[in-house]
Amino acid sequence: YIILSESNLPKSWTKGTDARLVEWQVKNRSTTYEPGSKHHITQNLTLVAVWGYDVTYDFGTIGNGVKKTVTEKYNSDIEMPSPNSLVSIPSELPIGYAFVKWTDGLGNEYGAGADYHVNGPVTFYADWIESYSIVFHNGTETLSEIRGYIDGDVVKLEGSLGSTPMHKDDAGLSEGD
Repeated sequence: YIILSESNLPKSWTKGTDARLVEWQVKNRSTTYEPGSKHHITQNLTLVAVWGYDVTYDFGTIGNGVKKTVTEKYNSDIEMPSPNSLVSIPSELPIGYAFVKWTDGLGNEYGAGADYHVNGPVTFYADWIESYSIVFHNGTETLSEIRGYIDGDVVKLEGSLGSTPMHKDDAGLSEGD
């Protein structure tokens, strides 16, 4: 038996709504079925539609126009992701910028890891700040690179690379206090 997908539902169930069918839940149980999946049914079941909404993360022009959309269950609490967790390849992230926060266009701000309650479709916009990289080079090859420092960050270099505290100024790295 094939569990109905959203495209097989009567139009009256979905007409005029931005909601999407996320799963079918067996009434009074925690068992769920994915829409369109195949199952061998051995008893009478009452399946309740579980709806969700599109949550879009817009990286903006600094983020190369990348947009990622996921469907989250209605009335659920989600943890706001970092842009890194939304991309499959690092080149989708902007070079020379660090993520600061998400905004929803209504003045609300959410950092990565903040909670958000899903009650309808929403688009979050990424705020970025210019960032700097430190490249460690031994004279013939790059040993490592650390990205994501922002103006005013204090960097302490230790070990074989020295132990002088460093900070960034407009001209790059300089010795600090």
